[in-house]
Amino acid sequence: LSPVAALDDAMDAVLARNHFTKAGGSTALWDLAARSRDLTLAETLGGPFRTSVPIKCSLSGTPEHVRTAFAYARAQGFERFKVKVGLGVEGDV
Repeated sequence: LSPVAALDDAMDAVLARNHFTKAGGSTALWDLAARSRDLTLAETLGGPFRTSVPIKCSLSGTPEHVRTAFAYARAQGFERFKVKVGLGVEGDV
């Protein structure tokens, strides 16, 4: 698996500060390495850590909108949330 690690390191030099782009490329490389061994990626990395991943709901907007969306999402069964607090740099600060 060292070729994947070497390519991952090379992406660091080219994609510095582009974490989401690098994550997609890195995931694709690891998936390709796993498939070349006829294994799942989880098996290649030592087996699954868990069998399910809870889904989160992203919330943003005005305080009123976030309150309304939060109440609706809770009623739908969501228990985990990502909240964007501002509507721009000034609002974030």
